[in-house]
Amino acid sequence: MSKIYYTYLLVDPRNDLPFYVGKGKNKRMFEHEKYVKNYIKNNGKISQLQKQQNPKLFYKLKSILSKNLDIKYKKAIKDISEQKAFGKEIELIKKIGLENLCNLTYGGYGGSMSEESREKYRQTCLKRYGVQNPAQCLQIRKKISRTLKQINQNPERKKWYSESQIGKKHSVETKQKISKSMKGKKKTKEHKENLSKSHKGKRLSEKQKQEHSECMKLKWQNSIFRKKQIESRIGKHHSEETKRKMSEAKKKNNIKEFK
Repeated sequence: MSKIYYTYLLVDPRNDLPFYVGKGKNKRMFEHEKYVKNYIKNNGKISQLQKQQNPKLFYKLKSILSKNLDIKYKKAIKDISEQKAFGKEIELIKKIGLENLCNLTYGGYGGSMSEESREKYRQTCLKRYGVQNPAQCLQIRKKISRTLKQINQNPERKKWYSESQIGKKHSVETKQKISKSMKGKKKTKEHKENLSKSHKGKRLSEKQKQEHSECMKLKWQNSIFRKKQIESRIGKHHSEETKRKMSEAKKKNNIKEFK
């Protein structure tokens, strides 16, 4: 594996802050500036490929060069493999923050896509969003995402959606897909607290209790599930509050049975 790659930073001379992170070899890091200079020199009468691929970077470079300032270059790491250069690129983008850079993505793949992969991506963009340019496609996706987030945060929308789902049940296939997608994912502390709050005060109907009981009986018949449950409880002890709650629940059940 040839160690001829490097990860670089383009730095704004006006504030000494990096505005782009990339990876390359030979004179790759100078190509961005070279293209914009040619574009300015020819009054925009040459191919606009670079501008179309990353308009944010194009206009950033143009604003610096139009004031006769020089772009600062910095190699974060050099003489490494392409894979390591990609890894460093991802690391730096995350550290600096994508919102503070002209990068369109978190890096790690951009320049190494095969022509076949690029063409497939362009066709997907054209089919879904009516544009072939990856940068425009990304901007449209971000705009849609922001719009949907704003819509979903509306209290009336939340209420409408909640009411529209009453009585609806997922098919067995959908349940399996949801279960598969959730496996291995750990809930955050905030998520757990929100779930706890949403369930407080809610009581299961007798039918729901029966269904839950039957479901758990089937699960416990599975030897793998049973083994995992037993192993997860080894060395664990109930808190005094939990013991008290269990005792009270048992007493209530005994009273019901006696009646």
